[in-house]
Amino acid sequence: MIAVPTTAGSGSEASKGAVVADTQNGIKRVVIGAGTTPALALIDPELTTGLPPKVTAACAFDVLAYALDAITSSQTCAITQSVSYEAIRLMQRNYRETVENGQNIAAREDMLSASNLGGYGIGNAKCSASHAFAHALGALYHVPHGECCAIFTPATLEYVAETCPEQIRMIAKLLLMNFDKVASAKAIAKLTGEKIRKCIARLASTIL
Repeated sequence: MIAVPTTAGSGSEASKGAVVADTQNGIKRVVIGAGTTPALALIDPELTTGLPPKVTAACAFDVLAYALDAITSSQTCAITQSVSYEAIRLMQRNYRETVENGQNIAAREDMLSASNLGGYGIGNAKCSASHAFAHALGALYHVPHGECCAIFTPATLEYVAETCPEQIRMIAKLLLMNFDKVASAKAIAKLTGEKIRKCIARLASTIL
């Protein structure tokens, strides 16, 4: 199986997971195993240049949600975190450019790299609460997956903050947050969540 991604979102070309939507019952099922793992992934940024801004933005927040889930998961490890931190760095640096100037090949390539790394990370550490909620909302109301992740990511960060304070601080730094060094992890997570919400609102105004 050769995977050729046409969006920079789930990084499924680098993971052993697949999602099946049961539209009759309004649920999503996850299939995980060697049989769903691509033998080869071909990543070509030119295949994403035709994506509309709204889809591009939704996929970018899917990248962020995967990275955050992988970093804060109870099954995380140092390697998974390193890969996921890089995914956040690339996403932070490029997501607005890909939304506002979809023909920028370099930015598109970096977003695909971020997505690919996110796929590796989530494949190792599994999803967290944000994706659980996102799957439920998306299956019932057919909201794009990246938008669902963007809705639930801020609250999830706050919920897990006290179990992984150092990771929360690193996430905040990568998202270019200014925060008091003595602030609690939960306070930093709340500020980070607020910034994510503002980014979503700013992009929405640009797109609409």
